[in-house]
Amino acid sequence: MNIYYLIYFLLFLLSLTKKFEINSDNYLIKKKIIFFTFLLLFIFIGFRDEIGGDDFRYQLYYESIHLGLENFSTGTEHKQKPLFYFINSFASFFNLGVVFVNCVAAFIFSVSLIIFCIFSGNLFLGLMLAMPILIIVIAMGYVTQSVALAFLMLAYLQFIKNNKFFFIILIVLGATFHPSVIIFTPLILALILSRNNLKESFVLALIGTTILIIFYDYFYEMANNYIGSNLVSNGTIFRLVLNFMSVVIFSFFIKKEKMQKNYKILIYFYCILSTVLIVIVPFGIGTTAIDRIALYLTPIQILIIIKFLNSNYSIHSRKAVSSIFFIIYLVFMFVWFSFSYYSQDWIPYRNIIF
Repeated sequence: MNIYYLIYFLLFLLSLTKKFEINSDNYLIKKKIIFFTFLLLFIFIGFRDEIGGDDFRYQLYYESIHLGLENFSTGTEHKQKPLFYFINSFASFFNLGVVFVNCVAAFIFSVSLIIFCIFSGNLFLGLMLAMPILIIVIAMGYVTQSVALAFLMLAYLQFIKNNKFFFIILIVLGATFHPSVIIFTPLILALILSRNNLKESFVLALIGTTILIIFYDYFYEMANNYIGSNLVSNGTIFRLVLNFMSVVIFSFFIKKEKMQKNYKILIYFYCILSTVLIVIVPFGIGTTAIDRIALYLTPIQILIIIKFLNSNYSIHSRKAVSSIFFIIYLVFMFVWFSFSYYSQDWIPYRNIIF
């Protein structure tokens, strides 16, 4: 059996077992289970061997630094992704290989995803929902974007907790791996506008403008590459459908009255942006750019689906309904592995440890 399906089935079974249920109320008690889960996820992602559609690009990037063909003062790649460049340079200096780079990225991503899933209310159900896109496609396929997304997931949690300073810091950290994550800084304006605080609005507008100026060259280049060149991602519509499914669930099946204010603002932002993306994607303009934005939105599916299950069903009914989501995401994974041209870069799974 494909190891990806095996892990997916295992996560589903663990999510149904009360003994292994971990949420924000009991995670300190079950920290050994959490650590073991992190370790397996870290090994699975970090020690993969030549897995992912862009693996050869990261290999070439590392080799170019190792051979002294690149330096920080030349090329936009180094200026746009300084921390990623630093990690590659460190690995190159000590001759650690690209596996070290993958492990650093996997460590950051695994920690962030586990924290995010625990916050959602069910660690293993969250990981199951994350498996098809967040873990397989992003963490194992797009190294720099996976780290940017890791910091964005933590930023989402800080947004919910109304920690505006740490939200911005995490976004900026993510941008040092992939500047595209900066497009989510306007989220902070939603908090300010909801409170009518003129002083904070001015300060944050100044910060936002500064960030846009710093990353202007990147956004200009990204617009030319993704939109001007009209790059097409054939799987975009399927990932958008999963996002929109969560929009429907939130809109019609979740009671908003008792939800924390910032939590609602975040999910409303998700709903509006996901709806706009699925409306414009049929026009076929810049579908790759749309896909990249959709990937950054994907973690919020976890928050919505688990909130839906926990607030609408008893423990026993929850297990039956979660089976529906298990089937939906399993079908998505099956279709991707069976019909996507790029999925061949993930099969068979290889690991340098075993």
